[in-house]
Amino acid sequence: MNFDEFQPSIDPMLTVLSEEAEPVFVPPHDDLPKTLEDYPYESSNAYDLSIEAAAKAGLPVFDVSGGYSRRVITLERVKYIKRKTRHPMGGEIESRYGYAIRLCITVNKFNAEASLKLPVLAASAQLGHIEAKWGLSISGLAGKQVSKAILPPESLDVETFVLASQSLGNAIEAVHHETTKFTPVLLSQRLPRQAFEYAVAESIGRLIALDTIKDGRSFAKLQDLVDSYPEDVSTLARETYRQFVGDLNIGDKPSTAHRQRARSLLRNIDLRNIGNYG
Repeated sequence: MNFDEFQPSIDPMLTVLSEEAEPVFVPPHDDLPKTLEDYPYESSNAYDLSIEAAAKAGLPVFDVSGGYSRRVITLERVKYIKRKTRHPMGGEIESRYGYAIRLCITVNKFNAEASLKLPVLAASAQLGHIEAKWGLSISGLAGKQVSKAILPPESLDVETFVLASQSLGNAIEAVHHETTKFTPVLLSQRLPRQAFEYAVAESIGRLIALDTIKDGRSFAKLQDLVDSYPEDVSTLARETYRQFVGDLNIGDKPSTAHRQRARSLLRNIDLRNIGNYG
């Protein structure tokens, strides 16, 4: 198995999905071809995902130490067709349909500058630098040979690296086996810039609101804080605050329970310690 073919994919507009995921926007596409020959695009990619992103994508997250610092390294072979649909916020959303074979490795920690190659990960695990566990996820393919390729999740080291490599290779070989049935599924979506920018504004607004609640500040204080911010950010911050604490008077402070819940959602991160915020 040549792991050099799995190239790191860095595309903030692209959302990876599996059959277990629930995409935010599902475009209607009933005209998908039935045979693999009609799917012109094929690639081998490597992703470094947070456990939240992996879970949202419907990818397996395995039980290793590390809590929220865990990452899911995903090596995928995909064959797909592109379909474009008008997005409600403007622009076009590109949806990719086909099959995906994904080797998912949950690691307890990962340096962004580290290699995404499986042999390197296995060696790091063997030396005790990381704790890792791997498993195979297959979307759009079913059959006897495909099922045989899927092994129970295993801890990763230099010995089980061989099993992981064989499992991935056998799944790729099973694609064209006579017993394999192909049913195209939604594999990923590339959002238009408008939707991506809204998602960023939404994240900023929600973070500001949660940090304000965590610190026990009132809605009036939040309004003073976001008054000079871009309208989309300030609106989303206000909406989040109201949704989170309910119907409080403008000068009332959030309850201890609300503060504790906000602190938990922020993973105990204090935004005042980041850059010039606050």
